[in-house]
Amino acid sequence: MLKLKSGFTTGTAAAAAAKAALMRIITGTAPATVDVRLLTHDPLQVLVHTCHLSTPFKATATVIKDAGDDPDITHGATIGATVTLADRSTDFSHFQETGEYPNEPRVIITAGKGVGQVTLPGLEIPPGNPAINPGPRKMIEQAIYDVLGKTTAKPVVSVEIFVPGGEVLARKTLNSRLGIIGGIFLWVNLRERIGLKRCLMAWLGIFALGCFLMLPFGYSVWGAVASFVFIGVGFAGGLYLIPLMNGDVIDFDEKRTGLRREGMYAGINSFMTKPAISLAQAAFITIIGWFNYSQFLPKGMQPESAHTGIILGWMLIPGLLLTLSLASMLWYPLAGAAWDKTKKELADLHAAKEKAYLETLGFKAD
Repeated sequence: MLKLKSGFTTGTAAAAAAKAALMRIITGTAPATVDVRLLTHDPLQVLVHTCHLSTPFKATATVIKDAGDDPDITHGATIGATVTLADRSTDFSHFQETGEYPNEPRVIITAGKGVGQVTLPGLEIPPGNPAINPGPRKMIEQAIYDVLGKTTAKPVVSVEIFVPGGEVLARKTLNSRLGIIGGIFLWVNLRERIGLKRCLMAWLGIFALGCFLMLPFGYSVWGAVASFVFIGVGFAGGLYLIPLMNGDVIDFDEKRTGLRREGMYAGINSFMTKPAISLAQAAFITIIGWFNYSQFLPKGMQPESAHTGIILGWMLIPGLLLTLSLASMLWYPLAGAAWDKTKKELADLHAAKEKAYLETLGFKAD
């Protein structure tokens, strides 16, 4: 079996660029590669594309995103970070000579050109903040702490993440539909009012309705358009809500076992979804074959029965599975006041763990 080449995420690229820039400030040399600690705590060596010093306290580095053999729209994009020691009046060389450093480290992450801002509530990041998720944010902070930990330095560090051409990439992705300069008003606002579980049920119901409407009305243009309105709203809701549900499941697992296993869940997700995609393709081809679809016929020459087969294969199975998922949500337990209390306890636990980890690096954390 052919082994696929692994790559790295945009967050990993941003963390690597930030680490390279800070190393340029502190060591005076530009690293060719940097080691980044992933969220699974595994190290990954990343090539540095460019790295230069602007002032004694400011440097910029870039990394070329390599998504491996499972690329997305950001594959090959340039991901950059400009790192600044915020107190420019302080002579950093004096820090190195005397060992006199500020008592508290602080990493400030901002959005540069090509990185969006969150504009609507409901995401993991509050409105007004850079559209950098908690995982990548943690990796960037960790990369900075790794460099500072080797020098005992504890300055305030500003990290500006930028993506040249990011605005063009954003138009090709779904970010603008997630409240990042635009937003899915329906799902974000609905989740705020009725909670995640009910919002998930509404999403499944609307998506399933669109699929079932396509069965009788998909033979006409306007019938198909009307059906796709429901399908589109449902599809967009899934993009927003499923990661939130996954986060709750991982939180519940941590509460039950004491282990934080994002990597394991991501692996299981890929293990299940990749074969499922193949099965879905095989099922679709089989169904349209039952209805006399022929790959050898010219365009527009398929029999009427093939049109029926395409609509059934395309919409019936997804509609049935969405309906089954909707029914199963009646027993979904992660909702209500008790679950909200659990999430608050986990947030406090994570803050305590982060503080303890910083203290092992010699940092004083509030």
